[in-house]
Amino acid sequence: MPPEIPPNEPPSSSQPPAYIPQPPPEIIPPQHYYQPHIPSQTSGTAVASLVCGIIGTMGCCCCPLQGAALAAVICGHMSLSQIKSNPTLQGKPLAMIGMILGYLTIISYALLMLSSLTNPELYKGIQEAMDKAKQEMQQKQELPKDTT
Repeated sequence: MPPEIPPNEPPSSSQPPAYIPQPPPEIIPPQHYYQPHIPSQTSGTAVASLVCGIIGTMGCCCCPLQGAALAAVICGHMSLSQIKSNPTLQGKPLAMIGMILGYLTIISYALLMLSSLTNPELYKGIQEAMDKAKQEMQQKQELPKDTT
């Protein structure tokens, strides 16, 4: 049993000092860092790829519009590289869809040409159908008559 200490006497040095509670630490509110909003833009070449892909698909059997399918593929690849290098640009899905349409149109046109080379009757049938359509359009006066 520990010895009793009289109430008016200071405690002996052998006893630990009484616990004095410390004030709570100062609470620092979390700091919110301001990040400026950088507006994102849709890549113009991605939109061009999509538009050219659609135009090229519509003109699958018309030779002058085949260039649009090739332009869709080229613009799509350019757009993807721009989007990859610049994080503020958007439009990856547009570029991908344009490229897919362009590739499908080019492949279908190549298969049509290959089949017409291997099967002359098919080429002859296609040529006759195009001539007939041209004559009908001339009769409706939608196209000027050929001078040749």
